[in-house]
Amino acid sequence: GAMADWITLFVEVPISTFSPVKTITDLLRSEHQSA
Repeated sequence: GAMADWITLFVEVPISTFSPVKTITDLLRSEHQSA
């Protein structure tokens, strides 16, 4: 879905730029994988 596309964008962006955002994204992604 749309969230998957957003996650892809965050992953492709340099991690140094969005390190806090990546942390949140990883947490959200972990919840989705658990569900």
